[in-house]
Amino acid sequence: MKKIFIIVSSICLFYSAISLAGTPFNKQITIGYYASWDAYNGFPPDKIPVANLDVINYAFGTIDKNTCEVKLLDPNIDEKNFAALQVLKNNNPHLKVLYSVGGWNNSNGFYYCTLLPEKTKILADSIKKFLLNHPVLDGVDLDWEFPVAGGCNSAYETCRDGGQQHAPGDGDRQAFVDLVKKIRTAIGGDKYLTIAGPAVDGKTVMNSSINNLDLKNMIPYLDFINIMAYDYHGAWETRTGNLAPLYRDAYHGEDAEHYNIDDAVNAYIKYGVPANKLVMGFPLYGLEWANVADGGTHGLYQTATVIQNNHPLYKDIRARDWNNVFQDPLSKSMMYFKNGIFTTFDGPETLKVKSSYIKDKRLLGTMFWEVSNDSCDKNALIYQMSSALGRAGTKTYACPPPVPNNKLQVTINGATWLDAITIIDGASYYPLQNGKYKDPNAWGPKDDIVFDRDSGSTIANLEGKTGLKVQITRYGVASKCKDGKGGAFDFTKYTHIQVNGDNLACQVD
Repeated sequence: MKKIFIIVSSICLFYSAISLAGTPFNKQITIGYYASWDAYNGFPPDKIPVANLDVINYAFGTIDKNTCEVKLLDPNIDEKNFAALQVLKNNNPHLKVLYSVGGWNNSNGFYYCTLLPEKTKILADSIKKFLLNHPVLDGVDLDWEFPVAGGCNSAYETCRDGGQQHAPGDGDRQAFVDLVKKIRTAIGGDKYLTIAGPAVDGKTVMNSSINNLDLKNMIPYLDFINIMAYDYHGAWETRTGNLAPLYRDAYHGEDAEHYNIDDAVNAYIKYGVPANKLVMGFPLYGLEWANVADGGTHGLYQTATVIQNNHPLYKDIRARDWNNVFQDPLSKSMMYFKNGIFTTFDGPETLKVKSSYIKDKRLLGTMFWEVSNDSCDKNALIYQMSSALGRAGTKTYACPPPVPNNKLQVTINGATWLDAITIIDGASYYPLQNGKYKDPNAWGPKDDIVFDRDSGSTIANLEGKTGLKVQITRYGVASKCKDGKGGAFDFTKYTHIQVNGDNLACQVD
């Protein structure tokens, strides 16, 4: 199933010993989860920083627990996102896209569909069919949360079996082995098969434990494992702690060996997983508590009477006063502390330590949850990690501008008020309308306005036409766009119109 490359150089041997889906990565890699709902929140797939990524894990797919077939979680947006991801792949041949099935709210299907061998085969064959029907996908990532321990389903019903912990040896343990074996048989060696794995051994965090997996018998069928190396502490606690500690900290005392990434990585290796099949997860969010005393530790390990916000995003944390940011000397985690607010997160200082760890341990790479939470400036963590791991294709830390499905985008600069922007087609005039704005004329400086087919008939009337021109109206005075060509453009491809309202000039690109 896999090709084995025997190379004298120990470094080359490390990277090439495992042929991933027929095409081995010859370097350490960077993976980013993209959540389908990001497209609703102003982050369509074309904003993903693909120059800094090798793999996109598209989250999430779900399993019908009655038919045991994989299906789209949100058909209204998933198919559009798949089309956009295909464009990204066409322009970035290095890029791979995997379909992540499950997640915390959608994992019950794994349990119900592995109870009997015949159901397991139906699920495996369904995954094969799904991949064939969606050629943008290079494989599947199984995010079962969690075997043995149980989880919640997409209907937010109570956790299976009441959320009670099962004894190791519960049927899920063998069922998961059978599932990955049947999936590998179904999809062959040309597609990726990965899992998202827990990050605690012997104890439980969020109902997960590494020793609930029969890793020795699973790993021959897997390309790699994404370790969910975060959420070591969270909303279930009233004492502050580190979100993603690399090393043991002072929180757990004698129990500390179970609650850090280094011990988790070593546990996977102990259970038979090669280091170069392990990917370290990296959070692009934090955890936050309020009413926290300093305690001489900048709020770390202190009682918190209120949990203020479960998951502040890294890009928002980055915008805070960095004079109030500190690093835990033991775990290497970052923390923000001011006015009784304590936030634990990973920042650039943590990244430096973790990227060195990944290289020193010769892990396959790192994985980010999730890409829309990153900043779009020099502090972007995906960019920094990609650079630290030596990704040759790294180009920029800036997030690319969105390329709307309808192919027309307008950026306003300068004027605080414009009456209208009109597209002229011969003798026909089409004022641009935007359904997102209550007053379509209230366009202020530096607005990016995306015009949708669904918001009116203007775009539908213009698509495919040539020789169109832009006209700007301000204070009742209309002027054709002054860019040397009168703002002439063909609407046969993506068009970006930049308007300067002060002098009624524009640039079309």
